[in-house]
Amino acid sequence: MSVAVESIKAQWRDEFPSIEGMPKTVENVFRMLFPDPGLSFQRGEMYSGLAYNLEQAITEIFHRMVASQHPEGPEARRTDTQVWSVFQAPLEKHGVLEALQPKRFSSSAFSLEFYYAWKNTEWHVLQPLSMDYRQADSLQRAATLWLGNATALKDQEDLGELNILLGPPQSSAQRSAYARAKDLLHRMPVTHRLIEEDEAEDFAQELGLLLREHAGP
Repeated sequence: MSVAVESIKAQWRDEFPSIEGMPKTVENVFRMLFPDPGLSFQRGEMYSGLAYNLEQAITEIFHRMVASQHPEGPEARRTDTQVWSVFQAPLEKHGVLEALQPKRFSSSAFSLEFYYAWKNTEWHVLQPLSMDYRQADSLQRAATLWLGNATALKDQEDLGELNILLGPPQSSAQRSAYARAKDLLHRMPVTHRLIEEDEAEDFAQELGLLLREHAGP
């Protein structure tokens, strides 16, 4: 890449192109940098689209295109998005998914948005949280982060319950670190609940019943 750029710089020092000769698209730039179409690095058409949950879409793209290519694997074995996918199917089956919506809590000191929330008299939020890390310290950091977030949320009068959807570590070596991380989460100074992945079906069924009762006849 650097050789190709330096070559174009040297060419333009000798004879700067006219306005008509300047590359007008990213594809034109790549064609100048990499004139050989047989290279492994290929240019292609530019696409666009819409994402309902932009942060989730970016996370998925990053994991697929960047983190998955790391030779030793990323520090997190699973992301929050991957943990959410475990809960997503039963939530959809019990009619919960369609009732969820984003909700932002804020004050003069902080702003925090949840992508999965529903409301009766108060807001109930669902937050997927991966605890599937290679290092024990990472579990503690993730738990401490949400302990801090919950502390910021404790004065939000319209917050009913914070439901943390947990993705446990796959390695049995992290069992004690996971127990300590959950102890930290239980210190969150708001009404909260920790739901394990193997409880996803029961939780979705329970939440579906609550939503139907709230909706009434």
